[in-house]
Amino acid sequence: MLTRRLVWLLILPLWWACTPDEEVFSELSDESLYFSTDTLYFDTLLTTQLSPSYRLLLYNPNKSGVIVPGIRLKQLEGSPFELTINGLSGKAFNNIKILGKDSLLVLVNGRLPVTGEVEAKRVLDYLEVVGTTRTNVVLDAWAQDASYYKGLSIIEEDQTWEAGMPYVVSDSLVVAPGVTLTIKAGVEVLMQPGAHLFVLGTLITGGTPDKKVIFRNTRNDRDYREAPGQWVGIYFLEGSKDNFLNHTVIKNGEVGLRIGTPDDDDIPDVVIANSTIGNMSSDGILALTSDVYAYNTVVYNAARYLVANVAGGNYRYEHCTFSNYPSDFFREDPSVIFSDNILLANEELLAAPLEARVFNSVIWGTQKEEIEFNTGGGASFIYQVGNSLLKTTNSLLNANNNLINTPPKFFNEFLYDYRPDSLSPLINKAKYLNIDLDNLGHQRDSLPDIGAYEWVPGQKENDEG
Repeated sequence: MLTRRLVWLLILPLWWACTPDEEVFSELSDESLYFSTDTLYFDTLLTTQLSPSYRLLLYNPNKSGVIVPGIRLKQLEGSPFELTINGLSGKAFNNIKILGKDSLLVLVNGRLPVTGEVEAKRVLDYLEVVGTTRTNVVLDAWAQDASYYKGLSIIEEDQTWEAGMPYVVSDSLVVAPGVTLTIKAGVEVLMQPGAHLFVLGTLITGGTPDKKVIFRNTRNDRDYREAPGQWVGIYFLEGSKDNFLNHTVIKNGEVGLRIGTPDDDDIPDVVIANSTIGNMSSDGILALTSDVYAYNTVVYNAARYLVANVAGGNYRYEHCTFSNYPSDFFREDPSVIFSDNILLANEELLAAPLEARVFNSVIWGTQKEEIEFNTGGGASFIYQVGNSLLKTTNSLLNANNNLINTPPKFFNEFLYDYRPDSLSPLINKAKYLNIDLDNLGHQRDSLPDIGAYEWVPGQKENDEG
């Protein structure tokens, strides 16, 4: 027995001496640890909805490890936030080990309660490290109540949406035949992943230069503010008519507008005015055998087409800016295509007469050819392009006062700012078309500028009205 005890007494110091410094745990002090940030901002979160998880790192810069007595939310069970540490979720955790020169990952998310207020309300809590007075993090969020359309929702009688709380569409929202949905200035429509807006009746958006109607994704954190493909799109289906979109922003979807409204006349079933469509994982405006008129409208950054008008139809674009500099994907197609045909899934070729008119507009991007006319269907095909700036190899377009392959000199296309700068060739090169105000409500003069924007002396970067 004595011999065995002596052996253990001899082995224990040797084992302790061989233990790496980072696995030897010391007493926690105020100076022992620090977080990767002192404030965690959550942007604006929709109430009752589980937020994304935000990352924090708790660093131990010392050679030896520490045992943290506790990490907790100050409001504990009353907190709208939740922590996840080492794969477990809760409001508080005890006796957590952090090795020397190592860090602990802390995930924080929240499900904020209904505020009962129209405006967003600030919500605060604190993440505390027990045993210290300085190692704390402020959790700072804004809670926003919303009107929810969950599952398949059908609007069966006329409705008007007023500004205030945003409207959230989680699945498919359908405007029934013969029904009008009117959306007033300043309304935000937030679309969750997989969400559609189907219009069988009529959609009217009444934005203004200062209070636009906005369709976008629900997530507002930095990595998602300009990310394409986060919802599906707005679909105008057969029978839909008298649609008017004014000062409307549509962004971060798969298809901005998909228009399929064939009929026996050439009266526009969808008019797009003073609007912006951007960051689409497929197309900006995809129209099939339809009648569309757009003016003062910007379409930017799509993986396939900014504008695809196919299988015939009647299309008119005036004072529009189409610019394709996507950074999220590689593209091969031209930005704009007009085609009298489309090949269906069953290999059948659908063809119909097409008329396309483009005036005072910009078609620009990274490809050598950014505009295509496809007459492969053999149907009647009429097009006119005038007083426009084009990126093209088509020598037939070098007429009608068009500017060919001349860089437009936007203010900053990489910040989605497509106004002409002071040296832009777009200035004073358009034809007067009785469209007196530009996309931002600025007055055009008797020698207007090509595109959706009129150059304004003294304009500042990102001053977009």
